[in-house]
Amino acid sequence: LVRGELPVRNADIHILNPALLEYFYALMTTDNLVVFIDNNNGQIDGHVTEVMDLRPLTDKWRAFRWAVQEIDGHDFNQIIGALEKARLETEKPTLIVAKTVKGKGVSFMENAIGWHGVTPNKEQLQQALIEINGGLKS
Repeated sequence: LVRGELPVRNADIHILNPALLEYFYALMTTDNLVVFIDNNNGQIDGHVTEVMDLRPLTDKWRAFRWAVQEIDGHDFNQIIGALEKARLETEKPTLIVAKTVKGKGVSFMENAIGWHGVTPNKEQLQQALIEINGGLKS
C-alpha cells in the first residue's frame, strides 16, 4: 500500500489510520503487510507542517506496534533494502516512511508546492524530461 501524507489527516484517514490497519492486519498474516508513506511535506494547499503537522509520525505508528523504517525515497538501494528488511519481519506489519522532495531533479519544480496537481505545458515537459534524463545518466 503506497500513500502520501494527506490521507493520514484527511477524509480518507481510514485508509492509513493505524488503529484500523491494526484491525485489518489482525485478520491476515502480520508479516505480509507493508505500507509506504511518501513523506515530501507537501500537499496542494501548502506544506504539511504548516497545514496540519503530522509529527511525530513514526512514533505514532510505533505506538500501534508497527515496525517502522525511515528511508531516502529517492535512493533505490534504500527502497530495496527496506523491502528486504520488511520481508524478514515476522512479528508485525511494516511502515516505510520514504522522505522525498516534490519535483526532485527538475529545477523549476523541485520543492515548489505550486506544482502540486499542475500539468506542465509542452515546453515545461520537454525541459523536465531533459533534466530528469540528464540526472539519470550521471
